[in-house]
Amino acid sequence: PSGPIGVPLVGYLPFLGRQPHRDIAKLSEKYGNVFTLQLGVHNIVILNDWEAVKDAFQKDAFLDRPKDSAFVIADVDSIINCKGFGDDNGLLWREHRRFALQAMRDLGFGKGSMEDRIGDEITHFTKLIDETDGQGFNFHKILTPSMSNNICHLVFGHRMDFNDPKRIIFDNMLDTLASQFSMLGVFKEIESHQKTLDPNNNRDYIDGFLNEMKIRQQRDPNTSFTINKLAANSRAFFGAGSETVRTTVEWLVLLAVKHKDIQKRLHEEIDDVIGRDRSPTWADRLDMPYTQAVINEVFRWKTIAPLNLMRSASEDAYILGHFIPKNTRIMANIWAVHYDPKVWNNPDQFNPNRFLTPDAKQLIKTEALIPFSYGKRNCVGETLARVEVFLYFVSLLQRYTISAENEEMLSLDDKFGLTLQPKESQCNLKISFTSLFILLYYLSDKHIFSTYKERLSLPSGPIGVPLVGYLPFLGREPHKDIAKLSDKYGGVFTLQLGVHNTVIVNDWESAKDALLKDSFLDRPKNGPFTLADNSSSLVDDSGQEWRDHRRFALQTLRDLGFGKGSMEDRIGDEISYLIKLIDETDGQGFNFHKLLVPSMSNNISHLVFGHRMDFNDPKRIIFDDLLDTAGPLFSLLGLFAVSPVWFSKIILKVGAIGMSKKFETVINIFNKEIESHQKTMDPNNNRDYMDGFLNEMQKRQHTDPNSIKKLSTNSRTFFGAGSETVRTTVEWLVLLAVKHKDIQKRLHEEIDDVIGRDRSPTWADRLDMPYSQAFINEVFRWKNILPLNLVRSASEDSYILGHFIPKDTRILINLWAVHHDHKVWQKPEQFNPNRFITSDGKNLIKTEALIPFTLGKRNCVGETLARVEVFLYFVSLLQRYTISAENEERFTLEDKFGLTLQPKESFILRFQKRF
Repeated sequence: PSGPIGVPLVGYLPFLGRQPHRDIAKLSEKYGNVFTLQLGVHNIVILNDWEAVKDAFQKDAFLDRPKDSAFVIADVDSIINCKGFGDDNGLLWREHRRFALQAMRDLGFGKGSMEDRIGDEITHFTKLIDETDGQGFNFHKILTPSMSNNICHLVFGHRMDFNDPKRIIFDNMLDTLASQFSMLGVFKEIESHQKTLDPNNNRDYIDGFLNEMKIRQQRDPNTSFTINKLAANSRAFFGAGSETVRTTVEWLVLLAVKHKDIQKRLHEEIDDVIGRDRSPTWADRLDMPYTQAVINEVFRWKTIAPLNLMRSASEDAYILGHFIPKNTRIMANIWAVHYDPKVWNNPDQFNPNRFLTPDAKQLIKTEALIPFSYGKRNCVGETLARVEVFLYFVSLLQRYTISAENEEMLSLDDKFGLTLQPKESQCNLKISFTSLFILLYYLSDKHIFSTYKERLSLPSGPIGVPLVGYLPFLGREPHKDIAKLSDKYGGVFTLQLGVHNTVIVNDWESAKDALLKDSFLDRPKNGPFTLADNSSSLVDDSGQEWRDHRRFALQTLRDLGFGKGSMEDRIGDEISYLIKLIDETDGQGFNFHKLLVPSMSNNISHLVFGHRMDFNDPKRIIFDDLLDTAGPLFSLLGLFAVSPVWFSKIILKVGAIGMSKKFETVINIFNKEIESHQKTMDPNNNRDYMDGFLNEMQKRQHTDPNSIKKLSTNSRTFFGAGSETVRTTVEWLVLLAVKHKDIQKRLHEEIDDVIGRDRSPTWADRLDMPYSQAFINEVFRWKNILPLNLVRSASEDSYILGHFIPKDTRILINLWAVHHDHKVWQKPEQFNPNRFITSDGKNLIKTEALIPFTLGKRNCVGETLARVEVFLYFVSLLQRYTISAENEERFTLEDKFGLTLQPKESFILRFQKRF
């Protein structure tokens, strides 16, 4: 049958929210009551109303389970290599189902029967409640062992005391992992039964099975009645029999608390029929129509198993005329059946009276009420479950008036799982498998569930797929793809990137609002740079530690400032050396990039080490080789940012294998520099960043190895962040001047007018060079070097333009989108330096929305140094040369996305001397 289209591998799962049974039910409005839904890797035929379920479940063709159901794969049956009858098919299923039904009848409802045993367990249960003396307590915690004891009676023939260590382990198992069933020692129970077995008296299910096994093995040595099958079937009773019944009783109690008028009417009926001098019996139900109506309405309104366990077509068949091929998976949405408006009047309302005649004296039986499924494969323990539910609920209301300790907090909200459980803490369960988990079993882990739950409190946005989120829909230019999403979702929306929900800030207005708030200054705790370097630096730090090191870095840059012997003079010396090397090319083409790499990193060497490295220094070559070729590894930082921490560490170890020696060499360079500085530093004269840091350490009396490690990581951060971004900017400036010869000519004219040819440019010259500054600003905007800002983290609950952002939410500023925001920039896709100068060309226009170094307290710590480098390098090159491409036809301005937005190719350029 037709149905909605999903996405590869995971199908329609990403479009199902916290209540998939409701989402699936809504699809009937478009696709009818029988349609196909791809869930995970399987196409599932959905039965979405009473008519379809009735037609299918009456047919023998739809009695089987899929061969590789999640319970078979994930449960302990795999340990003993044997399935419980809940997963069997064909003759094997019929044999064991028939025997289970017979065993329950034989243990039936006479003297010494299961009904009496349930009554004894209820007596013990009410005794514990009496001891609370009307004080508030967690009802769920004592209901769990009480109800599972009924299954203990059925299977083992005895109960377990609530304080029995085995009992505690057992209840933890029921609340956590079904696969821990082996902890029960079921085989010991079987051994004990074998020793005390009486062929003429079956005390419980195990006795009955063992006696049947003996009889059958005499006739057929290959019978399916084996010890392993007994263990698997016993597990099936506990897994299916405890959880569903317990949850039903909890809902009955909560609804009686919520509807005090209903509780009062129930009390009256109980007093009239049973009184207070005896315990309720199963037979009493026949005289208690209102109580049965309430129970039935709870079965309907809070459908305990909203999505029925999967079926499989054993042969080609039809459902309401829809052809269903053999081996097709079928899932009945029982919740949709119980909310089918063609069957139920106002199904959203909780109304027990729908099950009563107008005079309230008779119970109305409705065929479409199927809490235990329908047909030959309905729940094998239905009768036992109905007895338990009736006796527990009526016994409680016979004896108590029940209320909530905090009426205002009482909620009837539910949470979807294998059962539909109360959401609030009074029923705080840990379920081993949810239906959604079963559907995703092959594909994912717990990140999927937490990711979808977290998303509900965040701004809306497009739906992705489990584990990878929206990443498959992002192409080679993710900054542009993300920017386009604003057309539909606005300037602030949520995007799942990998396993993390990330709030995207996609225009100037929202970026300004976010970047100016202190609540968005932090980095995520396991940032990619921290993982890559195994230690944090001022890039990844947060809170007071970040403030301390940022403040110190800014002070150091100021102290090393821009006077005589300052960083500006050192940059000038480095430019002179670069120009000398370019002059030697004598106008022939060369790879400009290869000369620029060591030149620009030498500026950071001056800042951090206090000296430059010669271009031919072996250390220099190794150092620049790492900076220039470690791209494949550092590009993994994007993967780290969206992956689980454990996965990032594995990938890092694998990816770093080929570069480990280079890393070791570079780290040794830093360590030797630190040792050298420690021997020669002067407390009264800081030559560079390392001197300043070491002197500050002494003042603060920090001598521990972690402080030295911090110096090393911060120093490497200056190289990593300071070289790549500035070098790439200068490359783009040169390439755009090559592309636009008219602009290069105008730049030459301004340089000649302001600086001339007899001196070198200075940082102060910029104030008289509006066109050069406009050109640089337009390159900052048009070729945004860092298109996606490093991820931030909310340090507290906050807002961005009215959108609530919970604490610890990740925030990503799309700087490319800010710089191409149509609300700020006219024709932003065009490269046009004139947008930054007045119409007469004499003054620079400062635009607040130009934020290549971001904005606010966490803007780039080296912004001033970077601007100085960019201006001096570019103007110095154009002062001396006319620059062109060796191959004009192949020349392009295409970029490639990475940690920075780099030119796609390294072109051979010619630098012709102008004088």
